[in-house]
Amino acid sequence: MKKIGILGGVGWPATQRYYEVIQRATRKARGPMAAAPLLIESLNNAHLHQLALREDWPAVSQELARAARGLQNAGADMVVLACNTLHRCADEITEVLNVPFLSIVDAVRDELVRQRLSTVGIVGTRFMLDRDLYGPSLRAAGVSLIYPEASDRDIVSRISFAASDDCRSPESVQSLREVGARLLQRGAGAILFACTDLTVFVEDDCPFSFSVLDSARIHATTAAREALA
Repeated sequence: MKKIGILGGVGWPATQRYYEVIQRATRKARGPMAAAPLLIESLNNAHLHQLALREDWPAVSQELARAARGLQNAGADMVVLACNTLHRCADEITEVLNVPFLSIVDAVRDELVRQRLSTVGIVGTRFMLDRDLYGPSLRAAGVSLIYPEASDRDIVSRISFAASDDCRSPESVQSLREVGARLLQRGAGAILFACTDLTVFVEDDCPFSFSVLDSARIHATTAAREALA
């Protein structure tokens, strides 16, 4: 089995989710005693967030590229970044690696195509949505995206930042329900949680009546499948 290197810590609950999903997929494929070989570089989320607030994306890219090289040098056969927003630095990470960088955008695109979904609502941080991280890839695959209004983008951003510290409140759940309902009213067939921190809201019993596509689970499952191939 290939060794997976995870760029994590952004935030740590999402990294924990990746570890769990990968190990459960490995156990299901290889038996109850099987465990996937993993390397985790836990990054300082507070530092990277401050750089992002200052729009210093070259510095963010430099930090991520350094960490990705460290995983490769430590023996990782592939690298995943457990964060949607920071995938805006994917090209800079890929450039410094000689092993595959598994993109969350590619993993989600392939899953939406597999499920034959044509129109989905997307929620995530304002950093991610303003960059339209998913738009070009999904539109090329025939999937239309419905984006939240500006006020809802701010709501989800605040929730995601709190979730990165493992904070899941009833108020946050209700706010996500309302944001999702507004996207459904505009024609979305499902809601893509394009923020790995939002995985804390769906990791056990999903509290939403609409169909949720958890980008963290999709990405981690893809990594496990690649490692097992």
